Amino acid sequence: MVLLGLGMGLTSAPATESVMGAVSDGRAGVGSAVNDAAREVGGTLGVAVIGSFFASLYAARLDEAVLPAPVREAAGDSVGAALAVAAQSDATLAGAVRTAAEAGFLDGSLPAAWSPLASRWPAASSPGSPCRPGQPPSTRRSVRRWLPRRAPDMGGGPS
Repeated sequence: MVLLGLGMGLTSAPATESVMGAVSDGRAGVGSAVNDAAREVGGTLGVAVIGSFFASLYAARLDEAVLPAPVREAAGDSVGAALAVAAQSDATLAGAVRTAAEAGFLDGSLPAAWSPLASRWPAASSPGSPCRPGQPPSTRRSVRRWLPRRAPDMGGGPS
């Protein structure tokens, strides 16, 4: 959770700033909507792609294990299902199922955990990226945009 929070904190603000810095004050609402929609669609697709990647690696590892077909099929649904099958099996089969499920989980988790970093590398190294050294920070203009402006004094209020 800490790594997830750190990653979101380090990427959300610069991404939002880059979108909002590219639109005029009159289009700030449109820019905000596009930013939110892109974040939601990107998050959904990211979870789907990484989840599919993980599931395929997990299933491939279980297919490599020497397990009876009904046990392999039941254990292939999820790690929890594999552990439930192991709890209902004899000691030898239970150990094989647990070992295959743990190996499949680790084999699927590690590449799935590294894939977001690998997908960010091209964006971070592109010529216009704020992550590149020597790029001037563009936050001054966007900070002024979001600071509250003083309303004109209309009179009649408490002084």
